[in-house]
Amino acid sequence: MSQQHDDNGASRQLHWLYRRETLPKLWLGGCALLAFTLALEVFVNLHPHFGFADWFSFTALYGFFTCLLMVLFAKGLAHFVKRPDDYYEPDESAHAQPAPGSPIDEELQ
Repeated sequence: MSQQHDDNGASRQLHWLYRRETLPKLWLGGCALLAFTLALEVFVNLHPHFGFADWFSFTALYGFFTCLLMVLFAKGLAHFVKRPDDYYEPDESAHAQPAPGSPIDEELQ
């Protein structure tokens, strides 16, 4: 089992999703679920409204590529709406000296 040590040196067990041996099992489970849903498409009538929607695995491919396009769009949009790292907390060097005439400046003198 994978264990992690905290600041006091005591060991504690990692959550099952964070263990290294869980990753291949998650991939296998995801691929099995995808294969199962694609196999069900052979037996289920999807009632397509358009001719291309009747193609085998169209809905799976449509969902995958739509998700991919949304991620790429969000990454591109991030370049336009990105703020500097210190947007909410400006650089401390600008606030190092109190403003002249402020109550803090008078207390220091």
